[in-house]
Amino acid sequence: MADLAMGSSSMIDNSASVSNDSIEKLRQHQNTQHKKRWRMVRKGATKEEANLACPPVTGVPRRKSNKELHSYQRKEGESPEDTARRLARNAKKAATARARYGKRTGNGEKPVTLVHYRRSSAGCLRKRADLVSGILGKYISDAADLCLWKGDPDLSFYMGWVSGDDTENVLERETTFVREIAAMVPILDDSNEWVNVLTAPFSDPTQLVRHIQEATSRNKVVVLRDYVRPMAQGEITVDFLQDEYNIGPFVEVEEHDSVKKQLDRTNPTVATTVGKFIADIQDVSRSAMILDLPLPRDTVPSHFHNLDDGSQAMAHTKFVDTEEFTLPREQVTDRTWALLHHAGTLSRWHRDTIGKLTIIIVDRGCKLWIEQHPRKSLTRSEIDLWFEGSMEDNDEPSTSALSSLQESDAATIVILPGDIVVQPAAAVHSVYTPIPSLTKGSSFWLYDSMHITEVARRHDAHSGDFTTNVDHTSAHTYVAFIRMILNIKALKNRWFPRRAIAALCLMVLAPGDYALRYRLTSPFPQVFDDEQEEKRAQAQFQKWSAAQLKGTWAKKIPCYTNAQDTAMDICTHMSLARKNVKHTVTSLQQFLDIGPWDEPGNVISLAAVWDMADQ
Repeated sequence: MADLAMGSSSMIDNSASVSNDSIEKLRQHQNTQHKKRWRMVRKGATKEEANLACPPVTGVPRRKSNKELHSYQRKEGESPEDTARRLARNAKKAATARARYGKRTGNGEKPVTLVHYRRSSAGCLRKRADLVSGILGKYISDAADLCLWKGDPDLSFYMGWVSGDDTENVLERETTFVREIAAMVPILDDSNEWVNVLTAPFSDPTQLVRHIQEATSRNKVVVLRDYVRPMAQGEITVDFLQDEYNIGPFVEVEEHDSVKKQLDRTNPTVATTVGKFIADIQDVSRSAMILDLPLPRDTVPSHFHNLDDGSQAMAHTKFVDTEEFTLPREQVTDRTWALLHHAGTLSRWHRDTIGKLTIIIVDRGCKLWIEQHPRKSLTRSEIDLWFEGSMEDNDEPSTSALSSLQESDAATIVILPGDIVVQPAAAVHSVYTPIPSLTKGSSFWLYDSMHITEVARRHDAHSGDFTTNVDHTSAHTYVAFIRMILNIKALKNRWFPRRAIAALCLMVLAPGDYALRYRLTSPFPQVFDDEQEEKRAQAQFQKWSAAQLKGTWAKKIPCYTNAQDTAMDICTHMSLARKNVKHTVTSLQQFLDIGPWDEPGNVISLAAVWDMADQ
């Protein structure tokens, strides 16, 4: 028996020895992996790449000092109960000290990391997002379905859900739309024929701006991955908006209510305040968005302002007709804007208004941006039919998202904090917001893209009630184009795409063709008490619409005659002018109808226009 006892003791000692040896090997492996990651980061790899190549070793017991081990022993004269209480007290002190240290160094408890990287089937790193942790029951109803967005790898997210009186999803039409898109329009990680995806190292800002000018003038989307330093992740709160953007909780705004939109798609807006909207983010019975959050400050990197030819023209022509010159409100609000979205909200197929390019930056949250592009090359006379088929009438929205993709290619772009997307002037797109998000950006005109702006504005004029997201006053828009064509004199050293400048001249010479003349922009009532009142309003609308199309309203705008004369001089230089404005407009239309609608044309100098005038 004694021999057996000694054998058992020996076995226990050997087992403990093996266990200690294994722990020591784990510690050595843990230290080796840490050094490898440190060397990779020093050589230029990202922390995510280093973690994937050399995963951290977890679960290794912390090495205790001799002093700590001695403290676990019972002191002389101490009862077992006193020893247990002392050890518990010491453990509590240690936990408190670790918590204070973590808070002081910023290594304490943090929210779930939104951005992470996953390996594709080919072994490439793909930027992805965690769109499911902590979402269900907090931002989206527990009844919401988990869905996969097609990609390599796929992306998990929750569908929007607001329970109705019969416990069914009020947003069923929207979720059907998103489910079809998620299955049929995969996430794009690399460039294709009409999307340019750029990653570090980036070219210098001047070259990058030129690249964006060239790409967007050919109707291409530009994506810059991890171009700006993202803000620290966290919830969108009143304090966050107040501290970061000086937007207080009592600011009055207009929200687009997704539930109300199911009943009245043309008037889904509700007056509210920023504080009320933020409080509703965690109310799973609410689903809304703010599309005009006031943000009077720079929202994009400074060198991107060199893309904004409209604002440049306003600044450079301030001494032209200074007595009557006024700065349209849209020139400020379009230049810097922000969006706030609840989780699970959808914007269906639309186009940003009046043919402006758009820069999109996500501060907090995530956007699933779905872009459409014509499947085949189209002419200017054919593009209207594509617009009609790629978007939906607000009064009769399609139950299927795929009905709009019959003549289109489409791609999903995941926009995460740190990314920038530059969208061309006539881009048809839809946006799904899977988690609460704050997005900022800028909308602007670019000389090089005027041929794309022209077709978008022409289509907006009669169909903007269901194609665009914001209405603008036609007179204010025309002021901007007057200033842009007058500003060309100050840009003698710049070369312009011929078709783009021809389109700008056309918009200046024929303002009525681009005036918004659909019902929602008219000054007459949309809701009527009786049939006679409706007939009277309809007659007034027809008269008003005809006046808008005629364009006589534009003659009251300062510098109208000067702008028309300048446009005619430019057309003469390009051999497109005819005996009068009317015939020149026809000549410009015929010229632009030749070839692909999104082809900017060869570049030309316009310096000779003013050199001849000076002589």
